[in-house]
Amino acid sequence: MRQRRERSWDQPEEASTTGNNNNNSSSRSEERREGVDPRTGAVGVLARRCLEGSDLGGDVLAATADLRKLLSAEGNPPIGIVVNSGVIPRLIQFMGMLDYPKLQYEAAWAITNVSSGTTAETEEVIKNGGVSALLSLLASHDLELCEQVFLRLISNYWLFGGLETLPVTPLRIVISYFHCMPSL
Repeated sequence: MRQRRERSWDQPEEASTTGNNNNNSSSRSEERREGVDPRTGAVGVLARRCLEGSDLGGDVLAATADLRKLLSAEGNPPIGIVVNSGVIPRLIQFMGMLDYPKLQYEAAWAITNVSSGTTAETEEVIKNGGVSALLSLLASHDLELCEQVFLRLISNYWLFGGLETLPVTPLRIVISYFHCMPSL
């Protein structure tokens, strides 16, 4: 029973129900034998929906939420698979879409989960403007969004600040951002 729950959590409903069940289980067995993470296919489907979708409040929001759920999984979330899918720049772009606060929220949560991965995965977020996008969300009128971003940044500050090999560390960006903010 526990194994079934983990599998359904790791694979969003839309991605896991496509195709014939017999083909899916056969495909999963082949992937495991070949050493391919079975979540790769689900992430690929979701990444395509984010990259190619135009219904930002519908299908794209659902795909982003499903990616966030995969990235929130306990144990070994598929951070590297998500990074390799090429969806990180698009998720960061979603954080700037003021007319879609739910999409901003899901994208921010997904990006902060990616930033908790390896140094290379965190650098991918930074390289694509993720820190600046997250910081800009702190000025949102959506209190829940601001709170989520603030708490995520605080919980990840040690990680961002520990990347001293970068020319300008993310922690210095955060400090300069708050230093330049008008007082409330």
